[in-house]
Amino acid sequence: MKNKSILKIKKVVTILTVCAMQLILPSNVKAQNVGDSPTGLLCNLLSHPELSVITDRNPSFGWIVPADGQTAYRIIVSSNKAAAQRLDGDVWDSGKVKSSQSINLLYSGTALKPGQSYWWRVCTWNKNGKPSAFSEIQRFNTGDWNKTRNWKGESNWVQITLENDSSIWTFENRHPVSYHTVYPVKSIQRAAGIHFFDFGKAAFANAAFTITSPESKDITLRIGEKAEADTINQHPGGGVIYVEYPFHLKEGTHSYSLDIPRFVPHYAHSQAMPAHLPEVIPFRYLEIVAGVPVTVGQMEQRLYFFVITSHD
Repeated sequence: MKNKSILKIKKVVTILTVCAMQLILPSNVKAQNVGDSPTGLLCNLLSHPELSVITDRNPSFGWIVPADGQTAYRIIVSSNKAAAQRLDGDVWDSGKVKSSQSINLLYSGTALKPGQSYWWRVCTWNKNGKPSAFSEIQRFNTGDWNKTRNWKGESNWVQITLENDSSIWTFENRHPVSYHTVYPVKSIQRAAGIHFFDFGKAAFANAAFTITSPESKDITLRIGEKAEADTINQHPGGGVIYVEYPFHLKEGTHSYSLDIPRFVPHYAHSQAMPAHLPEVIPFRYLEIVAGVPVTVGQMEQRLYFFVITSHD
C-alpha cells in the first residue's frame, strides 16, 4: 500500500511539474512549435508586387522578422510557383546568410528577364540557431528595362495578366490602384431642381448618379471642396477647388457620370490618368442645378486611391 501511495504522489508531482513548465514557457517558444515564419513580405517596398510591375533590374526584398529574432536568412527566387513550393530557387538561392537585416536586401542572382513573373520566399534563423519555416510565396512582375522615360522615376500604366488569367491595368513601381464607392452623408433639395450633396471628405474622385427628368435639358453640375449654408462656395480662394460643368440631361430616367476633361501634363513628374480609367478631380460637395423638378436616384462618389496593406 505504501508503494502505491508513493507512485500516486510521484504521478501527481510529474503532472504538476509539466503544467508549471507550460505556464512559465515564453509565448514565442509556443509559436516556434507551429513553425513561426517571416511575414509581411515586400518586394521593392511593395506589399502587393503581384499587382504591379517592377522596372528595377535588381529589386529589393524585405519582411517582418519572427518574434524570436533573426541572426541569418535564406532567400529563394523561382521561375514558377511550383518550384517555389518545393523550395527550388532555380533563379536565385542566397543560401544561409548571417545577418539580422530584413529590409532592402538586393537581388543578387542571375539576370532577371523583362516582362516575366517570378516567385520568392524567405526563411530565417533565430538567436538559438533554429531555422524558421519558409514564408508564404510572393509573386513579382518585371517590366520593360529599356522603355524611354521622360524623367527618372516616371511610372507608366501597363496591362498585366494575373494568376487567374484575368488582366488589369496597373502603375509601374507603385501600389495597385482602386476605385472605392462613397455615398453622401448629407443631401438637401434646396429648391425645385437644385440638389446639394456632401460626401463627408474631399478626395480625388469621379461621380456616378441616376436622374429622372421630365424633359431633355442642359443643366449645370457644380463640384467643390468648400461649402457654406448647404451650397458650394463658388469663390473659395487659394488652391481650393470649385468647378462648374455643363451637362445634358435626357428625358426619363438615366445613369450618368461626371465628364471631367482629361488632365494633360506639361511638367516633369506630372502623371496623367490612362484613357481606360475615368478622370478624377478633388471634391467633397456636388450640386445639381437643373432649373426644372428632377428626381436624383443613386448618388456615388468614386474615390481613386492606392491600395496599401498595413502590417501593424
